[in-house]
Amino acid sequence: MSCLIAVSVNFSTFLVIGTTSPVTYQVLGHLKTCLVLSFGYTLLHDPFTMRNILGILVAIFGMALYSCFSVMESKKKSAIESLPVLSQKPEKETEPLLETKDDSDIKKANGVSHEY
Repeated sequence: MSCLIAVSVNFSTFLVIGTTSPVTYQVLGHLKTCLVLSFGYTLLHDPFTMRNILGILVAIFGMALYSCFSVMESKKKSAIESLPVLSQKPEKETEPLLETKDDSDIKKANGVSHEY
């Protein structure tokens, strides 16, 4: 059973890092720590010290700031990506770049020679 849980944790870690970023994974790790401390207090009546409460509040504040900046950055990226891209290629070539007298010069330039 513990092997299955370990594989699940590693697989979820792989998915989180692949979908988001390593920084987001670390933020989620801190959230998990805050939740473990909170559940320990709620279920086991483990006493909180002022230092624990202050640490949890600082961690939650940092997570909120990170989330806010991440959302703003993703909105900015999506706004930039939604802008139309103008093509620098002309609509239609009117004249060839190289003018030759006959097609044999073009074939020689391309490395193809059909002379017998």
